[in-house]
Amino acid sequence: MAKALLIAFVSPTSMEVNAEFNKWYDEFHAREISAAVGCVTAVTRYRQADVTGAADLPRYISVYELDTDDVRSVAESFNAAAGSHPFTATNTIDMERTPPVVIWAAAVEPNGDASAA
Repeated sequence: MAKALLIAFVSPTSMEVNAEFNKWYDEFHAREISAAVGCVTAVTRYRQADVTGAADLPRYISVYELDTDDVRSVAESFNAAAGSHPFTATNTIDMERTPPVVIWAAAVEPNGDASAA
């Protein structure tokens, strides 16, 4: 089991660029995030299920499994790496209607306590 997770929610700007968005993610972004974080053991992507039929754009969820319980230090290192070595840019990410959301999560022990956060 992963000790912590980095979870990212992101959407393309339109269906017209969806394939380009996914190509960018597969060829650049997942590798760059993994390198910046440094303790990624697995990456799994999901497409949010549109159970209401109302979504006009897909929402993707990327789950990065981390082999550390020191989430704060990893997040700080990630932010420093992102600031000094910008990731490969793309204009296919929706930054207005459904901007990206990033969540850092620590595993919870059986007693309900987070490992270290």
